[in-house]
Amino acid sequence: MATSGDNVDEGGTREQILAEATRLFAVHGYGGTSLQTIADAVGIRKPSLLYHFKSKAELREAVLDTLMERWQEVVPQVMRSATSGERRFEAALEEVLGFFRADPARAQLLMRELLDRPKEFEARIKRHLGHWIALVMSYIRRGQEEGLIHAGVDPHAYVLHVVAMMVTAIAASPLTNNLLRRHADEQDTDRTGQEDPLDRSLRELVRMARHGLFIHPER
Repeated sequence: MATSGDNVDEGGTREQILAEATRLFAVHGYGGTSLQTIADAVGIRKPSLLYHFKSKAELREAVLDTLMERWQEVVPQVMRSATSGERRFEAALEEVLGFFRADPARAQLLMRELLDRPKEFEARIKRHLGHWIALVMSYIRRGQEEGLIHAGVDPHAYVLHVVAMMVTAIAASPLTNNLLRRHADEQDTDRTGQEDPLDRSLRELVRMARHGLFIHPER
């Protein structure tokens, strides 16, 4: 139970533990993050953390499951919009990008999990998102039959690549943002150089995804 010396109320403690664990696991990795470090970041004592999560392994599972569950809340919008026209498709992609952009640690953590535990990560993706991936694949095939989507698109490969691009774009944004800023400074550009580098990157990602799918992407 949280002690009187803790700075967080009981109701919000669990969510704050999950948020700080997500951030620290993303930055330092699972092995490089101790429960004490997480407790310090939340502003509670380690016994209070262990009241909510019995071990670091249990906390890691909760972090990843929570991340996937929240992602599931926005993924259906993309799945249902895959053949609904360029504007709805773009809006749905931006919704998912917004989910990761709201907390870049989400994307960074997924990248770490993919690199550190590929088999386990694959199983988790299938468990949480397998249904929606299959659904969007069926929508893409239907769009191909209706002449809305390029016949040469490989539905499964397309979905996986778009998801990977979205996660990577956010996870790698510290690097790409700096490169875009540096290039803008060197070129002394006007409007484009004044834009948020991440806005530029994500806009280009959406354009690529849209044009790679729809025969008439501007309709």
